[in-house]
Amino acid sequence: MESTSFSVQNETPRTPHPLPHFGVRGFADSKAPLSSDYLSDSFHNLIGRYRVRGQYAEMEPLCQLALEIQEKTLGPEHFEVALTLNDLAEAYHLQGKYAKAELLYNRALVILKNTLGNEHPRVSTTLGNLARVFAVQGHYTQAEQFYLCSLAIQKKTLGPDHPDVALNLKHLADLYHRWSLTTL
Repeated sequence: MESTSFSVQNETPRTPHPLPHFGVRGFADSKAPLSSDYLSDSFHNLIGRYRVRGQYAEMEPLCQLALEIQEKTLGPEHFEVALTLNDLAEAYHLQGKYAKAELLYNRALVILKNTLGNEHPRVSTTLGNLARVFAVQGHYTQAEQFYLCSLAIQKKTLGPDHPDVALNLKHLADLYHRWSLTTL
């Protein structure tokens, strides 16, 4: 029997495929049913690719288009709308558009609480997102309140030894450190 060996040295490195550019209407003019799960999944996958690449300005119009379609097809209080609001808020947050991010995170929080209940891990995530927006702006008291609420939900729903609890504790410790530097 012959042994086959493969060499990775001669292969050229793969470059990521360019992401599609969307016009003002993007998918809205296509023949695909706008309420399909496939379309919603496609939006979230593309948004995730922009997020991973750090292309937040490019992520923004895609989130806005997804949000427009979801609000029309699913209704403004649907769970999927809350997920897209979180994505758009994150894009704003990472671009320094804190007021817009805060507004969208708060709207997503209301929807998530109404659809999932007050003590769901996704509610906790959105509370943590709001805390980070407040922290970066130096609003430490508000940030602390949101971190503590998020942490309480995580401990109750995920358990005290869950990695997300540890990450939230790290964020809270970072907040206390920054806060203490302002009082020196």
